[in-house]
Amino acid sequence: LKSKGDDWALPNAPGRKSLTGAEEVAYVEAVLADLSDRVALDPSRMMATGFSAGGMMTWHLACAMPDRFAGFAPVAGTFWKEPPETCDGMASVVHIHGDADRTVPLAGRAIGDTRQGDVFDTLDMYAAYGSFGEPATQSFGDLQCTMRANPGGDVLEFCLFPGGHSFRTEFVKFAWERLEAAGQM
Repeated sequence: LKSKGDDWALPNAPGRKSLTGAEEVAYVEAVLADLSDRVALDPSRMMATGFSAGGMMTWHLACAMPDRFAGFAPVAGTFWKEPPETCDGMASVVHIHGDADRTVPLAGRAIGDTRQGDVFDTLDMYAAYGSFGEPATQSFGDLQCTMRANPGGDVLEFCLFPGGHSFRTEFVKFAWERLEAAGQM
């Protein structure tokens, strides 16, 4: 995903604590509407993904509009400050993050008048909200993943790779293939 302006207008972001993220959701809805006027869109074959701040937006979309995509793949991003208490529904998420990320550390960090959230708090909130079962672990090359499923068939996967704040195109392919394997695509 690419932001409409200089940066995403997300809740609790630096200098933007009062925002709800509604304008970004409206922007993504408008993009999807425009696309659907031009081509046939099949939400069961669409995945939202983003890196860093785009990963933060991807988490926001997973909570705000879970029915518009078959799954979500945030890479090195989480909610600002803390995850929401609830979401507008449930969707499958494959989160990928570097184990030594200093830009968006797993435990979060202070930035200006706010802080980046803790990735584990986000995963815990989503797992509890979506009634995801006990985690199982599996390795896929250099990705070490913890995988959960819920009674509705959604998956929540958290995959760590050795390294810092970086993006590889194969992360998108991997997330797509994980969602396909779970029957989400």
